[in-house]
Amino acid sequence: MARPLSTLALQELFASESNEVLLVLFKFSHSDWSSDVFFVNNTETITSGGDDYTSYPINAMFHSTGDTDGSMAIDCVERDFLALLRGAAGKDEKTEIELSIIFASQPSTILLSQTYKILNLSCDKATINVTMSRDSIKDEPYPSRTFNVNHFAGLWRS
Repeated sequence: MARPLSTLALQELFASESNEVLLVLFKFSHSDWSSDVFFVNNTETITSGGDDYTSYPINAMFHSTGDTDGSMAIDCVERDFLALLRGAAGKDEKTEIELSIIFASQPSTILLSQTYKILNLSCDKATINVTMSRDSIKDEPYPSRTFNVNHFAGLWRS
């Protein structure tokens, strides 16, 4: 389901020239961690909502079809963060990634926010590759009740 952007955000996105820069904030969280981890795809650290987002080169891709909603590659990762992700990978509870889009000039104004869960994690010497997904709508019970005479008697009146 598409999430609406503000009129201002749409104008800046579709303008032939713009002074605004869109940034993506990434908040990684897990209940076993003492604190959340914050990254921004920028060349400098940004403060948004009272949290400092550390600059990291992050390449995120989102899919419109398939079993997953997206994938992400994080370069030049600290060993401490990699250890956190690896430690949480074997748990029943999945690590959550809250992705927020902001304008660089207005870092505390969130234009769009979406939460994902890490499904798969792989890494090499310099890059962490993550496969992520939102809660699947396929897992939702539908219909929650069947249309039968006990629950919906009015449907079977003659």
